[in-house]
Amino acid sequence: KISRYLKLSGHRYVYTPHGSFNRIALQKNQWLKKLYISVYEKYLLQDAWRVQLLGQSEFDHLGKMLDLNNRVIVTNGQELDVEKSVPIAKRGIVFGFCGRLDSYYKGLDVLLQGFADYCHREGEGELWFIGDGPDGPRLRNMTEDLGISNRVSFKGAMYGETKVQHLAAMDFFCHPSRSEGSPTAVLEAAAHGKPVMVTTATNVGKQVDQYHCGIHLLELSRDRIAEALEALRNHYLQNTHVAMGKQSRLMVEREFSWQKVTQQLLDIYQQAKYVSSDCQ
Repeated sequence: KISRYLKLSGHRYVYTPHGSFNRIALQKNQWLKKLYISVYEKYLLQDAWRVQLLGQSEFDHLGKMLDLNNRVIVTNGQELDVEKSVPIAKRGIVFGFCGRLDSYYKGLDVLLQGFADYCHREGEGELWFIGDGPDGPRLRNMTEDLGISNRVSFKGAMYGETKVQHLAAMDFFCHPSRSEGSPTAVLEAAAHGKPVMVTTATNVGKQVDQYHCGIHLLELSRDRIAEALEALRNHYLQNTHVAMGKQSRLMVEREFSWQKVTQQLLDIYQQAKYVSSDCQ
């Protein structure tokens, strides 16, 4: 009703579904969502001045659903002035993840499988999980089944200084999602100067390739994960991971700074506030 009123009164509006039109996200309760979109949300989307989408995957999938010429991508942003901290003590290479322990959406089941293969090939290092979530117990059981419980550490939910200390101790940040909007955890790790391993579904793979700041997995599988971990280990042994970390910060500065993101949004809303002559 509100969008209809805005349209009839000649006011433009911007709609931000915040990742709701990602293909994987729409698979849950898909028939109910299809009915809702066709009866209600389709008109909200069509009548919007702009529909702000967080990533390329959402942009592409919504385009397959509806013929819309008002789609724009404006990602999440990240502060570069992140809190610095002394890293906690560690032994050897640390691969890390920080976020919700959602096995399917975050690809954590495959991450554990790939890490197990890496370990069984005599790969060095540990895997840390920061965060909590519904699949925590299942993931812990997986480490037992895979025989890597002594190489995987579940740190639980962390905030503030404690979280920063653990992020600082990581050598590489891993985020092998099956579905994302715009992953703030990846951007935060990159701002801390960490090389990253991401999947295409994170919507930052293109930038990771462009800035040579990590590994972009085109396919999510245990084999690809194991190979990527081996490649990152080689960077660590050759000390080239330090330069990759600097490139991560550069990527955030140029592509994901809040200054850039807010300017994009301001431009969109600045245009939207002018009522077109045919609506007056």
